[in-house]
Amino acid sequence: MRVLFDQCTPEALRKELPGHDIQTANEAGVSDLENGDLIDEAVRRGYDLLVTADRRMQKQEEIKGKPLRVVVLTRPDWSKVEKQIHEVREAIATAEPGKFTRVIARKTEPQPRLKFEERDDGLFDLTETRGNRHRKRTLQRGVTIGAGLEWLADAKLIPKDDVPQRERDLLEDLKRRRSRGQGR
Repeated sequence: MRVLFDQCTPEALRKELPGHDIQTANEAGVSDLENGDLIDEAVRRGYDLLVTADRRMQKQEEIKGKPLRVVVLTRPDWSKVEKQIHEVREAIATAEPGKFTRVIARKTEPQPRLKFEERDDGLFDLTETRGNRHRKRTLQRGVTIGAGLEWLADAKLIPKDDVPQRERDLLEDLKRRRSRGQGR
């Protein structure tokens, strides 16, 4: 498929779409064209697909009846597009001539931060903090580090294979903090 990347499309996407003949608007010499003119020029030059991150294009332009397919990425930054590469490939594969196909950026929940908080009795409370508002909840109370890690693995929150190394790392960190007077 002959593909034209609009100026706002991350160029790194090219390596994720093997088997397509891809040109950027800059390479094709059409980077100065506005949306409607860009669509007309893409049709005139025989492109099958235009990939853009300009969400306004879908509202401003009409492509019904034209042989061009247009995939609209709702987020132009590569870090977001890269996380949705499967959805982008699917949109390209299913895009129809004369229609816009949107790839909607998913909201991703930040990974929870897990922490062992030492108690006065020498055991630990295992806590989880999520999001920017630091919503904190206690997962386990009064456990050893090893038992807490095993619980996390059983709950599929960490890989089982990681338990021994994480336990060594946490115990080493605890020893360092205690030697600096930061632990109990």
